[in-house]
Formats: sequence, C-alpha cells, structure tokens
Amino acid sequence: MRSSTSKRRRSFWFWFGKSKPSGRIEKRLSHRRLVQEPLESRMLLSVSPTRIALDSAVVADPRDFVQIGDVCYFTAQDSSHGRELWVTDGTQDGTQLVKDI
Repeated sequence: MRSSTSKRRRSFWFWFGKSKPSGRIEKRLSHRRLVQEPLESRMLLSVSPTRIALDSAVVADPRDFVQIGDVCYFTAQDSSHGRELWVTDGTQDGTQLVKDI
C-alpha cells in the first residue's frame, strides 16, 4: 500500500504525422489532500459604474474626479459659472454645484 505522499509517474506519448512518435511528455502526479477553507464574509471590491445624466447645455466636460466616502467631487464647465467644483452621490438629484467661486 502506498502512502498519500508517494509520487507516481505517468508517461504520455504524442506524435504528429502518420508514423513514429516524435517525443515524450512526462507528468508527475503527487497526491495531496486538498482542504477547503471558508472565505471571509466581507466585500473586497465593488465595481458598479453609475451613469449620471448631465444636461450638456448646462454642465459639460466633467473631469478631475475624486471620491471621498460616499460622494464624488469633480470639476465641470457650467454655462453661467465657468469651471466649478461639483459633488455627486451617484444620483441625478444628488449632483450639484458645491459653491460658486
């Protein structure tokens, strides 16, 4: 009887064409006991892009996005204020001008 840590040797032949084998591949198998470990129940990464419909007549060219907590700050060109700082929580109603500077 073999122990669970002993190694067995298996050989596989392969060939191309109609005649003799052209090479040999050796594959060594070791039998190890696999242990399934439970995963932690926490979220590591969440990627859920949200598209915010900005009225192009009012706000254009959003850039410089910075996320702090649950909100995202960015700059955008406003037709009446120029380039200003905006904030969004990911919803259309939660997107607004921070302050007219």
